[in-house]
Amino acid sequence: MGLRLPGSLAPLLILIATILIGGGIALTQTGYFGESAHHMVITAYLAVIAIVVAAIVYNDPPRALAAILGGHTFAAVLAGLAGIAGYFSLFPGAFDLFTEFSRAKGTFKDPNVYGPFLVIGAIYALYRLLERPLSRGLGWAVLIGFLSVAILISFSRGAWGYYAVSLAALVVLMLLVNPDPARRLRILFVSAAAAVLAILAIAVALNIPSIAEMFSQRGALVQNYDAGGHGRFDGQLNALSWILERPLGVGQSDFGEWWGEQPHNVYLYMFLQTGWLGGFAYLALVLATVAGGLGAIFRGLPRPGLAMVAVAGFLGVALEGLIVDTDHWRQFWVLAGAIWGLIAWRRDAAAAGGPPPRM
Repeated sequence: MGLRLPGSLAPLLILIATILIGGGIALTQTGYFGESAHHMVITAYLAVIAIVVAAIVYNDPPRALAAILGGHTFAAVLAGLAGIAGYFSLFPGAFDLFTEFSRAKGTFKDPNVYGPFLVIGAIYALYRLLERPLSRGLGWAVLIGFLSVAILISFSRGAWGYYAVSLAALVVLMLLVNPDPARRLRILFVSAAAAVLAILAIAVALNIPSIAEMFSQRGALVQNYDAGGHGRFDGQLNALSWILERPLGVGQSDFGEWWGEQPHNVYLYMFLQTGWLGGFAYLALVLATVAGGLGAIFRGLPRPGLAMVAVAGFLGVALEGLIVDTDHWRQFWVLAGAIWGLIAWRRDAAAAGGPPPRM
């Protein structure tokens, strides 16, 4: 039996199609057709992945979500091992292979992509730690500490913020979903213990002079390249001006070629790439994914479990999009697809009067 694509996924398909149509129209306005077209093809490929993931999750939500999040965590461990091996030069050539500008990048091309990728694994580990007896949670606790250090040495402010937001979102969701006071107290206690563990792991790492020095540099809220007449914030203001003047968009490359870099805000970036049509569709996709995911958690799923991990992770990456161009981050599209598969399943199960799955 083939993979089923239900009609209840139509809103996702419409939003994605609108984004791609907007991107196609914007290609008629670009002065760099080859680069912009290549970028849009990659966007289309990732969007198709989201649709496929949505269909997979729809057909078997508990097993599919467990496989997706578990697989992502396994990949995060491998990437984290590579990042740590590179940062600490654990074998010849590791530093050159797995770092960039003295920052861990693991198996990724950029520390600012490597760090956020590990976050899903860390919050999945926290969820597993909170869901089982403490006597069986040691491995997950160790994993949280390991991934926390691996995220730290990316020295990515976006990754640090993403980690904090997603962890907090997961704990809040679990507290809201669990009505039992004793259960809530345990969640608070274990979450606090996990936070202390992560802080201790980071504190130990900060005793290493190279980490402490880089942390002091990267820990500042505003870097010298954020402002100063030609910084990140100036670029975003100029991008907004371009968007208002060019409703059809200009493709992926034109603004970057003119300004020297992209706006480092995925929402502005999508308006530039896909015009007002695609930009508003992308914004609607993000908002609808968050709202629909929260709806699935609070209405229709007695134990939403893994759905909370997916929504907390997506919320973090959506907020990081305010400071980073995340349109080609695989985790954005995979999590969006997973959440939409759950939204569609809940809607159809409610209409049919079927029992909700236990996550």
